[in-house]
Amino acid sequence: MFLDARRGVYLCLPGSAGSVVRGRDGEMAVYEPSLQERLSNAGMLSSPHPGSNDRSLAAPPDRPERDLPDGRPARFTIPAIADLLIVYFSATWRFRVRSFGAVVEWARRSGCTRQVRAGDLFEDVRLFQVCLPWLPFQGRCLLRSFLLLEFLRRRGHAEIRWVFGVATWPFSAHCWLQIGSAALDDQVGRLTRYTPIMAV
Repeated sequence: MFLDARRGVYLCLPGSAGSVVRGRDGEMAVYEPSLQERLSNAGMLSSPHPGSNDRSLAAPPDRPERDLPDGRPARFTIPAIADLLIVYFSATWRFRVRSFGAVVEWARRSGCTRQVRAGDLFEDVRLFQVCLPWLPFQGRCLLRSFLLLEFLRRRGHAEIRWVFGVATWPFSAHCWLQIGSAALDDQVGRLTRYTPIMAV
């Protein structure tokens, strides 16, 4: 299963798993010439230019193994609420006017938006979850996870991974946020059916 990160299109190529190897650094090698040609013609293979600072998308992590810890209340502070509102309007606008590929590229390059002392990660996630029902235009998992990613980065949490996974027969695609082996915006029991194929 391939995800064209520029167009947001999934491609299923049965029987090709043994012909494609992805290293831990995210680089992909295709050992079947005919498959290599097909992927190249589809614009899904490219070679970095010499001297380029471009980084490949990181190899996806393993499936999460634990949920967000229970009993961590949201902490409502003026700076946190201000951060959430700023992120909501800026990230929602960016999401709606840009293509899937542009949003992924933005998330890949942006990192933390400012140097601040990271507060309690789980308290910030709880704050987002409590406030989310009151925000219009929540969207599906793609928008929700992008909003949370941008909020957590603004709050100083740099090690968050935005993970994209697929399930087959029947096909389904999903995305979630993860830090280490912990899922931040979904439950492990729901994510077991998805195989991570890309992470930002």
